[in-house]
Amino acid sequence: MTSSGPQQRLKRQLRQDIRRKRRSLTAPQQNKAARDLLAVLRGLNQYNCARRLAFYLPNDGEIDPCKLMEQAIKQGKICYLPVVKPLKQNRLHFVRYQSHTPLVENQFGILEPRLSTNRIALPWTLDVIFVPLVAFDRFGTRLGMGGGYYDRTLANYHASGACKPLLIGLAHSCQEVDRLQRSVWDVPMDLIATDQELVVVNSLLDNGQETR
Repeated sequence: MTSSGPQQRLKRQLRQDIRRKRRSLTAPQQNKAARDLLAVLRGLNQYNCARRLAFYLPNDGEIDPCKLMEQAIKQGKICYLPVVKPLKQNRLHFVRYQSHTPLVENQFGILEPRLSTNRIALPWTLDVIFVPLVAFDRFGTRLGMGGGYYDRTLANYHASGACKPLLIGLAHSCQEVDRLQRSVWDVPMDLIATDQELVVVNSLLDNGQETR
């Protein structure tokens, strides 16, 4: 999953700019964003009805979904975290996470559950996957860190037209851009949730909330 020269350079520069912007947020700003994100998603029907959800642990200034995950666990929902597959290039496992699950650092310095084959969920069995991102637009296009992990992991399910899982990109509002060029391998988001609003991309969704 590589882009042509000029496009690749533009993406690289955009990643640097947006990552710098989100890393510049102070700890109080990050904490407020996490609380506001929880408030935005708390009223989402698809979240409230979901039983099996995949989250992520924040890194590099990403918006923090841990408050939402803690709430989900208390509500009896089954939660998962991404784990980098050791034997497959740029793909993810989704491994069951509970409050007592031990975490280890992967090769990128990101915490993840220790891989256990009997705790893995296939993507199509999940109701919702919360996806981290670097930048997004209102057409559901997501710019990630460049490794293609989520795109490769979800490509087959997206191509098949499966209705599950629902893909919700999470971001600070400052990560929005006017328009991203979408490559053929880019898996679009159904919704984007920020600390300020919910952006509905998939017109088939009826979530009972308005976007600006």
